[in-house]
Amino acid sequence: MSEFRSIGEPLDVSNDDLDKAIEEMGVPSVVTPKKKMSQKKKTEAIANSVIDDPDVAFQVKIPKSVRKQIRNRAVDEDTSARHLILLGLQSIGFDVSEDALRDRRRS
Repeated sequence: MSEFRSIGEPLDVSNDDLDKAIEEMGVPSVVTPKKKMSQKKKTEAIANSVIDDPDVAFQVKIPKSVRKQIRNRAVDEDTSARHLILLGLQSIGFDVSEDALRDRRRS
């Protein structure tokens, strides 16, 4: 069985002296996290901080019938599936720039 040590009395040290000792010893400080940012504000911050927003591949599985509808509409509207999907995302509140909506197919 292990023995327990009793904890000594608290030190009589001012907060300033304690802060100085902590700094000198290089002890990391506890940081209070900032107030959480709402999802809308996060989206706005990301959109505002992006100067060059390159395209990236993003793959999802969707029903074959939906893929067929997207392709058919793209043909009917002489646009791309990418354009239709970005329009759909924009319509539900995603921040999609006008530049991103531009048709990037070769002419």
